[in-house]
Amino acid sequence: MCVVTVQVYSQTKYWCYRGTSLVLAVPLAALCGLQFACLVFCRVWCCVPCLRVCDIEMQCIRRCCEVSLGLLHSLMHYMHIVIMQNNNDTICNFVWALDENGNGVRES
Repeated sequence: MCVVTVQVYSQTKYWCYRGTSLVLAVPLAALCGLQFACLVFCRVWCCVPCLRVCDIEMQCIRRCCEVSLGLLHSLMHYMHIVIMQNNNDTICNFVWALDENGNGVRES
């Protein structure tokens, strides 16, 4: 009796699984395929052209920013060189001498 019950239960579970899979798998696969197709369609025909238009339209602004930043960079580099030259001249203009006790003193 127990063996028959287990076998009936196993076969019922097996065929219920197969029937449910057959009934639900095909529609779910079709829905997943449709969702993926819609996603790809939106990406190819909406998002990519929009990003490309933005890239083309922003090229002028991008170029202006590059020129402005390049100008700022070269100006800062020039100011750094001028400041370092002034500091070196100031440091080099001091003359070191010894006082009567032999200690070093700066004379300008």
